Amino acid sequence: MAVRWPHLGLVLALLAPALLAAPFGEGSDAGNDPDDDTLPTGVLQATVRKIGAAGAMRTWAVTDHAGAPLGTRDWKAFTVGGNCCEHYLATTPDGRILNLGGAHPTWSADGGDTWWRATPQMVLLGAEGGIVAAPGGDVVGMTWDPYTGDQVVSYRYHAATDTWHWNLVNLKTPFFDRPWISVAPGPFEVGGVTIPYVSFIKGGVIKTPLYMSLDGLHYSAVDPGNIAAANDDIRTTLPDLGVSAPVDHLQGNREATGIPLPRGGWLGPLLHMHAEGPHAALLTENLTWAAYDGPIPNKDVYIDSSGAIHQVSDLGGRLRHRLSLDGGETWRTQIYERTGAIAEEWDFKANGNLGLAALLVRWGSSQIPDQDIVYKVWDYATDLTPDEVLWVGDGDIDTTSGLGNSPRYDFATLAILPDGRVVASFADRSYSPGFAIESADGGLLSSLPAILE
Repeated sequence: MAVRWPHLGLVLALLAPALLAAPFGEGSDAGNDPDDDTLPTGVLQATVRKIGAAGAMRTWAVTDHAGAPLGTRDWKAFTVGGNCCEHYLATTPDGRILNLGGAHPTWSADGGDTWWRATPQMVLLGAEGGIVAAPGGDVVGMTWDPYTGDQVVSYRYHAATDTWHWNLVNLKTPFFDRPWISVAPGPFEVGGVTIPYVSFIKGGVIKTPLYMSLDGLHYSAVDPGNIAAANDDIRTTLPDLGVSAPVDHLQGNREATGIPLPRGGWLGPLLHMHAEGPHAALLTENLTWAAYDGPIPNKDVYIDSSGAIHQVSDLGGRLRHRLSLDGGETWRTQIYERTGAIAEEWDFKANGNLGLAALLVRWGSSQIPDQDIVYKVWDYATDLTPDEVLWVGDGDIDTTSGLGNSPRYDFATLAILPDGRVVASFADRSYSPGFAIESADGGLLSSLPAILE
């Protein structure tokens, strides 16, 4: 029988990495042996299997920002890993494509040719989840299933041992809803133990409380009083943990809110603080809270590995991308709009190593079908004008987010691969919804001619 960790015992688990063992997805059936699927620490080992998921080759238009044709781009479209209404995509520094829109972490390490899935030893019927890469090659995720007793399951891939684990988490808000997930890179020192990162989850119809984990599997609510008390320590600059974290692949979906910081730490929403006070909560060097009152906003912000700060804001149907290269003191702006349509859903990512920013927008209105479009901006430090406008999907269906709507499409999700290709969600009559992987000839090298012209 599994022995559960108490929340106060999380640090003890970090002292036993040698207890974690099994592969990422190379044909493992971990968990089939009852003697093997429960670790001495009480963490359950997930079953990993290859799954059948053939993608369909699709070809869609590429234009410049003014709409002039630049040609076409091939994509490979899938539905694997999602649920009825959405996908939740992420990528890792070694090029894995991750999806946890439904019940189970699903991934491909070869551009979609082969897919793997990690499953717990329990039945999940109609779950909706979230996933993100974590420091050191780890992955953290969570799913909520209202149809099997309102259960919340956390997942973690431990890169050092090539192993997936899961845990049944007691989070009752009630009606937890989709978990939006983010990570804070460390290292953090707690009780003499080095913690490489912590993860945060928010969910529920009311997106509080905020939940925090030291191991990606066990979560406890963050005491709002601790964050409110952070008014006693108001910072105007970000912390410096002394280690530069590869945050390009740590950026979560925009709904996650929390911002991983390039030199460690986390910038997130304030809870139960006065509106006239500091505008953000800051997780600092020793896992304590401070209030942040500097120039960097805390909503829809992405900070990439170069230190560039991006903010994308909804301006009543148009989108504004702002960029700061000096810590938020000065900003440059690019406006995105489409005649006759509004931005219904969107997601953004930036890769400082590539100098690439990418914005996925689902444009729509009551008069025209919705169209998913990815805007790619190479060398954003020089010019914010998109170099490529990639049309994704056939643009032949009108969707609406929210329970009871049909066809339903709840949110957009986007990820950047290490070579500059993107993975983007979309919905059309053939895939409602799906996601597509940009072809291998659609990355940095093939984009340079368009940039140079």
